[in-house]
Amino acid sequence: MISDFFVNNIYTVILFPLWVFLLIILGRFFNVVQSRRVIALMTLASTLYGIVFALGSFLYLLQNPNFTFENTYSFLKIADFEINFGVFVDNLSAVMLLVVTTISFVVQLYSSNYMFKDKSFPRFFAYLNLFNFSMLGLVLSPNLFQNYVFWELVGASSYLLIGFWYKKPSASNAAKKAFLMNRIGDFGLLVGTIAVSYFMYQYSNAVSLATVPFSSINDIGTYLYSYTSEPIFVIICVLLLFGSFAKSAQFPLHTWLADAMEGPTPVSALIHSATMVAAGVYLIARLYPIYSLSDGIMNFIAIIGLLTALICAYFAITRNDLKRILAYSTSSQLGLMFLALGAGAYTGGLFHLVTHAYFKSMLFLCSGIVIHSLFDQQDIRFMGGLRKHLPLTAICYLIGCLSISGLLFSGFYSKEMILTSLFQQNHYLFAIGFLIVALMTAFYMFRSYFVVFEGEFKGEKEPKKTTFTLNFSISILAICTILIGCVTRKGFEEFIKFGSGIAQSEKFINPFFISISIALTGLLLAWGFYNTKVKAFKIPILYKLSYNKFYIDNFYNFIAEKVYSTVSRICAFVDKYFVDGLVILAGLNVRALSWVLSKMQTGNFQSYLAYSVVFLAIIFTGLMFAYTMIIHYSLLSGGG
Repeated sequence: MISDFFVNNIYTVILFPLWVFLLIILGRFFNVVQSRRVIALMTLASTLYGIVFALGSFLYLLQNPNFTFENTYSFLKIADFEINFGVFVDNLSAVMLLVVTTISFVVQLYSSNYMFKDKSFPRFFAYLNLFNFSMLGLVLSPNLFQNYVFWELVGASSYLLIGFWYKKPSASNAAKKAFLMNRIGDFGLLVGTIAVSYFMYQYSNAVSLATVPFSSINDIGTYLYSYTSEPIFVIICVLLLFGSFAKSAQFPLHTWLADAMEGPTPVSALIHSATMVAAGVYLIARLYPIYSLSDGIMNFIAIIGLLTALICAYFAITRNDLKRILAYSTSSQLGLMFLALGAGAYTGGLFHLVTHAYFKSMLFLCSGIVIHSLFDQQDIRFMGGLRKHLPLTAICYLIGCLSISGLLFSGFYSKEMILTSLFQQNHYLFAIGFLIVALMTAFYMFRSYFVVFEGEFKGEKEPKKTTFTLNFSISILAICTILIGCVTRKGFEEFIKFGSGIAQSEKFINPFFISISIALTGLLLAWGFYNTKVKAFKIPILYKLSYNKFYIDNFYNFIAEKVYSTVSRICAFVDKYFVDGLVILAGLNVRALSWVLSKMQTGNFQSYLAYSVVFLAIIFTGLMFAYTMIIHYSLLSGGG
């Protein structure tokens, strides 16, 4: 069958972007591939190829809901321990594959026009292909070891994309900050992976489980929980979770995401809203059979998610940079996904991941059009009235606001699934927190809409007109945002249910009287303060806390500039004057001794005889001194 062909050859989806990446790099080096249009077409073709295979695999799994496919090759073998590389396809990876390829295609299409005049256009598309290769390898990984390899590649490629304009100090610093913050989480993930592998190798009945294959993740969870104590199991789970917290910008490792907006806008749309940051949610879903064995770990995930959702939504309220508003919105929405997974709303959390990918990418691409039309102006206070100049962009941005607020379209369905599950499982505190986040989300998103697109234009120059390619890109995502909820909501629920065995069928609980009313309140508040003559009032203490982001960045800067720098200076002093000093002193002693000995080599027998007498005298004196001390202390001890 044709669908069998797509599943059996799914590994080519990973290799195609790598091949294009190498073509661009080597082509530029050997002056072969020079045309920007050719580079863009090769990139789009590789991603379109991935979309075809993703759709083929997705349709095959719809017909065979309990089917999984694994194809691995031996990469490293030590005694009976073997690490395999390959691909693994199940319902979760099929969904992620479809999301990654479609979002990547739209962003690449957008970038082909948005970045066309940039002198480093080929390098930008090389990085896009490297990221695509890394992300596809991550979602199709058959085991946790391969997952970690591509996890690091995703981090490296995102570092390159964030710091694409590396001559700009703020971009360079943002890239380094993102890299370092993610290394903290990646270290925890590495230690956790090694710990799980060790326990599987020592105590499981099958050595093959030591590579933590995802096809046997249920058995691994059972073994790990059975052969470890509760504290050890919790520590391992927390270590694994640190990788997800860092990659998905969750508290306390959330601060890098807003600074990452220094990269080009297509990078923000691709990496920091839809794919890379969603990898943390994906990994939690992948390791869910392990985490779900501990109520403490599940509550920990939910609490961290809710805390991140609340504080990042609070920070977004006072931002004036359009992209940073969307950045904090991303962390907040990812927090809701963590909350959903931790509270047992497995299907709702994953469905919100899918819907969020499309409407948040669209919002970022719309912000790119706005910024580009205003000659790189990102401050919303210098915008206004752009609906007249950019009508399609305004419509698409409004669709995104309605969706992320849970009022209409795909966001309405995914958020209702989460809220319904919270009520059904009696997680009332989590549900209240969810509704508070929904209120703040509607407020700051419609604040950005009214300030940017309504009212009077506050800019200095007349906005530039946008191009067909940019409009076409956001239109595709707008259509997906409108249709994906009502068309696929029930199907997605059943699809994930069959694949995971975790999801539960859910029904709406008074959606119009709960989340809709909350979201409408936020919309009306934003309209009243930012689209009428009523001036928004500020509560100084609350405003300062939000504007200064709870001073968390200040605390980190204090740690880096004061504590870390002080410790590093002490270490440098010890290294220079003690460690290096001992090495230098040893060398000087050898040189001094060799100099003395060289002067003693006279070739005169009388000199050698004198040296011998002196040497014997020194030895005799030393022995006599030692003998005297022994006799003295022995008499003292005997007398006592």
